[in-house]
Amino acid sequence: MLQDRQVTLSRLRLILRDAAVFLIILLVTLLLQWGSGAHSAALGAEPDEASHYVTGVMIRDYIARGLPGNPVTFAKDFYIHYPRVAFGLWPPLFHLLSGVDAGFRYASNVNFIVTCCIYHCLGVHLLSH
Repeated sequence: MLQDRQVTLSRLRLILRDAAVFLIILLVTLLLQWGSGAHSAALGAEPDEASHYVTGVMIRDYIARGLPGNPVTFAKDFYIHYPRVAFGLWPPLFHLLSGVDAGFRYASNVNFIVTCCIYHCLGVHLLSH
């Protein structure tokens, strides 16, 4: 019984330590973004920023419309209206995650930057183990 309690306490300490490390990384990243003016800037400082954003919005729209048919046809039609779609130029996990995330929140560049920040922090945290 005592041994089980010690194991539980050690796991709790690890979870709390991991949460603290993640929050510190998140805070530092948000402060760096804020200090650089990223939250008030337009997406365009780097050529890929707008492409990542528009591709995430395309995925969000495809899901929000109830997966309306062939995704390639939808992407081609979306590209006609928003020619910054770049699905397939980069590994798709980021676009899929940002598209799903945009479905839960308003798709704005600030939300996109915060989402990038969270993904960055998760990546750093996972790589630190």
